[in-house]
Amino acid sequence: MTRLYLLLLAVAGMCVTAFAQKAPLTDRSLPIPDVPGLLFYIQRDPDVNTVVYTLNTDESGKIDPKDPIRIFWVKYTEGGVHKPLNLIQKDLAYGLHIKPSGADQFEVKAVAYPKLDMRLQRGLDSKYHVRVALNNRKCNLKRIFIRIVGGSHLHPDVAYLEFHGTEVGTGKEVMQRIFPD
Repeated sequence: MTRLYLLLLAVAGMCVTAFAQKAPLTDRSLPIPDVPGLLFYIQRDPDVNTVVYTLNTDESGKIDPKDPIRIFWVKYTEGGVHKPLNLIQKDLAYGLHIKPSGADQFEVKAVAYPKLDMRLQRGLDSKYHVRVALNNRKCNLKRIFIRIVGGSHLHPDVAYLEFHGTEVGTGKEVMQRIFPD
């Protein structure tokens, strides 16, 4: 849970302008990143900047087995430019630990929330997806939303985290909400 707190701390610390907004964003009002190879993304109120996770491939489209997932910001508050994570964001908040676990498969752990079992693998559609269990259903992870309801930059008050995905096989949307301790 300490790493979850660090993620929340880093999220709040990156939102210098966020608390100047009058009303919280609704998660439905946030932009959906339009980037090639999108696996999933993280958004949080109170701003629109988004952390994006994409498949890391070479020019021929082959996955990089040593670094299969690329992580970066889409800074919508700066016109949608892409920026790399800084070292603190990578090591304490948004980074991933990834290791091969078979043909076309990788075990993935979020540094801030290693309890969530994730797996990067090729699906029946021949595309790579990050698989997670949401509400005891096998899903392709699409989005994580963090609801911040106040606090300060160093100590945000987090109401919940939402994990959104689509169920493998049915394509039904699935959401699981987690409340911090």
